[in-house]
Amino acid sequence: MKNVISCEKEIKKAMIKIHQETLGKGPEEAWIKINRNIGTFYYSGTLTRLEENLLLIPDGEEEVLRLRRMIIRQQNSFLCEEIKIVAGVEVKEITGKICVHNDIYFGTVLFDKSLE
Repeated sequence: MKNVISCEKEIKKAMIKIHQETLGKGPEEAWIKINRNIGTFYYSGTLTRLEENLLLIPDGEEEVLRLRRMIIRQQNSFLCEEIKIVAGVEVKEITGKICVHNDIYFGTVLFDKSLE
């Protein structure tokens, strides 16, 4: 198993890569901090031009949230696989919250064992 700082860097790299591959653009900012068996993550600047335009129409926010939830489910399965490869731990669960008006996504990753 790698040290925590190395795992944070590798997981962050994987998060950005998966985001870019899925949405065609990476976040402006991304980080993850790991404490024992929990990682806290943050993305900002993730909305695509299409999503930004959807936010301008009636019910656009709900449409963006619906689309993002579907995309995030897919991204999470890829991220779990990448984390197992780069950090050597299984992911028990990933939870997150999307704030489209602030253009951020944040949450936690629960690992099956401590990374410290």
